[in-house]
Amino acid sequence: MTSELLESQPRTAMTTAVVGDDAAAYAWARALRGCDGSDVRTLQSSDDLFGDLADSELDAVCFASPMRDLGAMVKRAIIARKHVLVATGIADSHQLILLDELARNRECVLLFDACGLADEALDTVRATVRDEHPIRRPRYIRAHRSVPGATALEGSALDAISRVLTLTGGLPAYVGALAPRFDDEDEDPSLVGITLRFESGLVARLDVVSMEPEAGDTITIMCEGRTTVVDSDSAVAPVRVLSATRRGDAERTGGPPSLKSEQLAIAPGSREERVASAFVEAVRSHQPLCNARELASAALVWETAMASLALGGEMIALSATHPLIAISRPQLQVIRGGGNTVESASVPRLRLVQGGRRSESVAPPPRSA
Repeated sequence: MTSELLESQPRTAMTTAVVGDDAAAYAWARALRGCDGSDVRTLQSSDDLFGDLADSELDAVCFASPMRDLGAMVKRAIIARKHVLVATGIADSHQLILLDELARNRECVLLFDACGLADEALDTVRATVRDEHPIRRPRYIRAHRSVPGATALEGSALDAISRVLTLTGGLPAYVGALAPRFDDEDEDPSLVGITLRFESGLVARLDVVSMEPEAGDTITIMCEGRTTVVDSDSAVAPVRVLSATRRGDAERTGGPPSLKSEQLAIAPGSREERVASAFVEAVRSHQPLCNARELASAALVWETAMASLALGGEMIALSATHPLIAISRPQLQVIRGGGNTVESASVPRLRLVQGGRRSESVAPPPRSA
């Protein structure tokens, strides 16, 4: 009887269109299919998506491959009230802020595969380095990202910056960037070094390179007597914590202090599987999650780094007028009417201040009875 009841109930499957024609698109389609109750449609290009956006049975869109006018396509999908997962970043901070506002207004899930999304290793480390204890407070962060054969470093650099900012918990005060140039090199550099300097004294250094033969993605967080290494490509020890023994023990033995190494247990699984599972769970739970604004912070740092690169590596402060930094002035709100009055009491004149520069006297509104 119970089995008959379950068979009579309609299945609530979630349908996602995966847009892309490369190996990455295949990997994302396979990861989404692996989620319970998730159906997948594969589309070769964004042109094939226009007709599907009007389909009421389509719940979400996954942009799995880099494509032209990605921001416009994401906007079109959100306007059609589709949840969106983007496997590549958008290096335009203002555009990301607008997409964040649009997704929240439409109550749609908009997630970029960046900012440490569904990264258990980074989540574990973040909880430690944000502790106020002096021993756990980071003094220096070094990130290294190697993408052999990449024609452009913008996407990899944007992702690396976003992961570092999740650990720092805020934007840097100054950004500088340098890139070696060679005569036989194309216009895009094969190595970019970015330095972030924070008001707290913390310094973060990021190196993104395409000339190395081996891929790599590591973040090293150095604290007082304690160093944490996050290696995303390591299946054995994605997180290692190295700490020195007590200084008194080293003085007693007469040698250098010995090291204690700890490995944190992290659940196995590919990055696509973890992100796809988090995306499907957010859609099913009706949580309008969006990390576009966090990615906009990384895009702002990248934009500032490119400005520093053009000036030969000069440290540049972030733009004070940028929407992520500028603090809007409080607006005057006039409340009219209401309340008991005494006729013999003097009536103050209402003064409206416009823009903080000039004022205008206005007669008070009529008193209520």
